[in-house]
Amino acid sequence: MTLLMMSLQMAFAGADVSNFKKDARRGANFWNAGSAIDENVETAWMVSGESENIGEWITIDGPNGTCGLDKVSMIVGYAADEEKFYDYARVKQIRIEVYEYNKSLELELTSKSAVVNFEDSIEEQIVDIEELKIDSQNGGKYRLNITEVYPGKDYTSVAISEVKLLLTEYDGPLNLAGATGTAEGSDELNLTDKKTNSQWFADETASFTLSGKISSIGLQSVSSSYSRPKKVKVSTGGRELIHELPNNGKLNWVRVPTVTGYTGSNWDDVKVEVLEVYPSSKGQLAISEVKTRATVFSAF
Repeated sequence: MTLLMMSLQMAFAGADVSNFKKDARRGANFWNAGSAIDENVETAWMVSGESENIGEWITIDGPNGTCGLDKVSMIVGYAADEEKFYDYARVKQIRIEVYEYNKSLELELTSKSAVVNFEDSIEEQIVDIEELKIDSQNGGKYRLNITEVYPGKDYTSVAISEVKLLLTEYDGPLNLAGATGTAEGSDELNLTDKKTNSQWFADETASFTLSGKISSIGLQSVSSSYSRPKKVKVSTGGRELIHELPNNGKLNWVRVPTVTGYTGSNWDDVKVEVLEVYPSSKGQLAISEVKTRATVFSAF
């Protein structure tokens, strides 16, 4: 990736919306676009009470390349709690449109689109779609237009707590940037040596850091004689996600937080911290292998 392309991605990174509720008490941008891509269900993009909801949109930047959009994740209402969720209108259907930057860096609407339907549920919903790809070398945007809503019990305004664009993935970089809590005599490089018969032994609250653009991380534990990760925190770019893993020796994948709304959009290192383990007789954490997936070419 050239420095020019990296700077263009940074310049266009983020999201914007057609309309949002103004709230001087909470802050001018509390209900703005950024609240829908911040990995925090306590915040939301919410339109103003004067809006009819239908036709409002949120636009999220997307990268160019071989990986297109094939899944959409959404929490379709204001999910701070169940009461608030049903008080406000929720998204029932959206139409996704693809915009691309031309050679003059002007944004143009393409003919590529998809319709996505959601259930009236407070849980995160991930919906498969036929892949939508940004073909321009200068990148582009995905616009999510609201076409149907579930009515709110008390308020007409529609809100979205979280929306994420899940791009197709491929094998990612394996660049270990460091580890903490490594047991005496163990080697942290065993995490990324692509050999399942070598292990990283560490304290039960150890951590490791990977560099490069990464969309998800796979963790493979070993025999139950050693402690296995139960709860891990994955953080990058000021965002964090906490995942709970099953108690098995399989390769279990966890998602890296999105920074600009699409998976693999981080530009900082990614840190994985073990918060809780499935205990063992040996009282020591062991991980045999770490793998990564990516959606965007990484030059570092």
